[in-house]
Amino acid sequence: MSQIPAPLLSRRVGVIVVVVSVLAAAALATVPRLGDELAIGAIVLVAVQQAFLALAILLIGRTGLAGRHTAFPVLVTFGSAAVLLLDALLEIIAVVVVSVVPVPPVAVIPPVACLLAAVTGALLVLFGVVVLRAAIVRRAVGVLVVVAGIAVLAAIAAFILDPILVGGVAPAVAVLLSGGIGLALFTPRTLP
Repeated sequence: MSQIPAPLLSRRVGVIVVVVSVLAAAALATVPRLGDELAIGAIVLVAVQQAFLALAILLIGRTGLAGRHTAFPVLVTFGSAAVLLLDALLEIIAVVVVSVVPVPPVAVIPPVACLLAAVTGALLVLFGVVVLRAAIVRRAVGVLVVVAGIAVLAAIAAFILDPILVGGVAPAVAVLLSGGIGLALFTPRTLP
């Protein structure tokens, strides 16, 4: 059996996911010290990262890196991608509402964001388990996918416990680790 490199589209999306994740994590980590316009820019960058992460998850599922196309892996793959796209859309909507509405409903945003992030983290953990069970990608990369979901859940817990002290550090770590999902797209394919 010989191995061929991952498809070019997969490799390109993988690079984009990793690079945008590093940039978004850096932006989130510096937001508490920066002004409002830069905070909005960081949120938009995170939304872009989540959109590319959703594409990466769909590519992982489509190329068979998440295992055979049975019901559970397909549901988890599409569920993870859909929730990430919903996250990105709601973050853009929140940015527009905060920018346009004179008195935005800021009290509603944190609970909705925490609930959606919890669903995202849980689905990313399940997606990581599916990728690990398929045993096609390197074990370290598969574990990184699970760790990304756990990091999202830990970031929510840290933010709920102490939003001022934690600031953007916990979400930045979660975004950085979730970028590791892009590494799975570099897995070579095996030819019979």
